[in-house]
Amino acid sequence: APRHLRGDETVHLLGMSNEHGRLTVRLPGIDLFAWVRDNADRWSERPLLLDTVHFDLAEGHVYLCWRLCLPHERGIHTAVIQSQEWE
Repeated sequence: APRHLRGDETVHLLGMSNEHGRLTVRLPGIDLFAWVRDNADRWSERPLLLDTVHFDLAEGHVYLCWRLCLPHERGIHTAVIQSQEWE
């Protein structure tokens, strides 16, 4: 079954660049999570899932995208996003 990225993976790009036969990138170890508040004024912690990594080889950038899905029926109206770097 597919799983989401953790964020600390080593990625090897082969044959993707004319300048380099092989590029190796270590993704940063960062967790994102949200504190969310619902209509009953209850707070709960929800993890964000790293699900997209985009490599812009021309510019030398890597873009990471985390996703947070919130159920509509919970009536969530506030989300505070926080990060935590791995040691």
